[in-house]
Amino acid sequence: MTPDLDDLRTFTAVAEGRSFAAAAVRLALSPSMVSRRIAGLERLLGTRLLHRTTRGMHLTAAGARFHERCCVLLRALDDACDDARDGDAPSAGPVRLTAPYSLGAPLVAPVVAELLRRHPGLQFDLVLDDGRRDLVREGIDLAVRAGALSDSTCVARRLATLHGHLVASPAYLAQHGTPRDIADLAAHRLLEHSVMSPGSCWPAGVQAGRRVRANGFDALLALALHGAGVALLPPLTGLREIERGELVTLLPHAPSPGVDLWALAPPTPRLPARTRRVLEALAAYASRPVGEWGRPATG
Repeated sequence: MTPDLDDLRTFTAVAEGRSFAAAAVRLALSPSMVSRRIAGLERLLGTRLLHRTTRGMHLTAAGARFHERCCVLLRALDDACDDARDGDAPSAGPVRLTAPYSLGAPLVAPVVAELLRRHPGLQFDLVLDDGRRDLVREGIDLAVRAGALSDSTCVARRLATLHGHLVASPAYLAQHGTPRDIADLAAHRLLEHSVMSPGSCWPAGVQAGRRVRANGFDALLALALHGAGVALLPPLTGLREIERGELVTLLPHAPSPGVDLWALAPPTPRLPARTRRVLEALAAYASRPVGEWGRPATG
């Protein structure tokens, strides 16, 4: 007997959220309904798909294999339905999009909000994460990433080039002095992102010295506010703190060389129509001056 599609969608939601409750919210179901569907699917297949413990749940080996194939099957079905629609008709269906935390509010949120207004049938699953997720294995349709690309097989489109800015707290500068040129940074502790701002993203001429790395810009911002060192932050991070005088901009005439911002899609001969629409919307919004990001999309 073939499993019901609703049961397969429920299983993938549980597998990706590692929680019945999270899947219930995502699917607008009760947790008890989610539990019954998973139990019924396991009975039908004759195998356990999930290990349940007091600490949560995780996929069994069979569950992991089944989840990977379910993602391929459901995505193919959604893509076929999407492509069958008139190209001018509103897009519909799920889109899983991942982006760094620092770009959630200024870039992703305005684009998604405008797309939902134009295409209310779209369903977004936003995964904000400064790490580099496996697009194929995790069923991600689009990823927004900064820096060099490590996977040449992905469908890639450059969205923009971002130039960071250097900041430090008044307390740190009072104790360690204010750098007047690039060479002075050698005497300071440098705070940088471990993934998206490696040493090459600092202004030319910065000498390797004491460095503190973190995999999130929120952490770097907090470290700078607490006087831990000089931070290299993306253009829209820390602006309110600068306006309030909690951070000071340093060396404004020595901008970083810039980091390319990309939209990536899994390897495929043809992107689904809804994914193409999201990609085009991201590219159009990112073409604005960076200082205008975060305002509602129009047009």
